[in-house]
Amino acid sequence: MPFPILAGVFFFSSWLAMVFWGMVSPDIGVPTIGYPKAMLVTIGLWLVVFPLVSRSGGGSGGPKFGMKRSSGQPRKQAWGAAGEDAIDISSSFTGTARRITSQSFEGGNVSASFAGVQLDLRKAMLSDEGAVLNVKTFLGGVDLTVPDEWDVEFDVSAFMGAVSDERSTPGARRAGAQRLKLTGSVFLGGIVVKSG
Repeated sequence: MPFPILAGVFFFSSWLAMVFWGMVSPDIGVPTIGYPKAMLVTIGLWLVVFPLVSRSGGGSGGPKFGMKRSSGQPRKQAWGAAGEDAIDISSSFTGTARRITSQSFEGGNVSASFAGVQLDLRKAMLSDEGAVLNVKTFLGGVDLTVPDEWDVEFDVSAFMGAVSDERSTPGARRAGAQRLKLTGSVFLGGIVVKSG
C-alpha cells in the first residue's frame, strides 16, 4: 500500500480511537484522551493487530498488500490468472493480485478494505460494448494496469482519497478504441491507473 494511503489510514484510525475512547470512558470511570494519546494507542493496536493478521494469512512479519513471502525466498508478486469475462474481487486485510486474460472482458466489481488490489489487464480484450468496472475502496488501494491503446473513463467519487491517472496519454479518446469505464467510490484510499 502506498505510504500516503497508509498514513491516511493511521490518522483516521487514531481519530476513531479517540472518539471511541471518549464514548466509553465515562462508563468505565477513566479520563478521556486527546488526539496525541489516541495516536499512541493506535500505534500499540497496530503493533498487535498487524502481526496477527499477517500470521492468519499464512506468513510472518508485517502486513502484506498484494505480496507473498515464503520462508527463505525473496519477496515476489503472487499473481492469480483469471480468464473469466466478469470479475468479483473483495479483499480485506490482505493483498490480492490478478492478471486478467479474458478476450471479452465485461468488467465487474472490486472492493478493497484495509487492503490492496492489483489488476493487470494488459493481456485482456474488452467486449464489443466495452467494460464497466465498479471499484470501491475503504482505507485501501487499487492499482490497474491497462493496455496503452485503451480509453479509460472515470466516474468515481472520492472522499479524503484520490483517483490517479498515470497513463502516458491520459484521457485520450481515439476512434474505435476500447473503452473501460471506472465507477465507484474511494474513502481514505486510492485508485491508480497505469498503462504498460
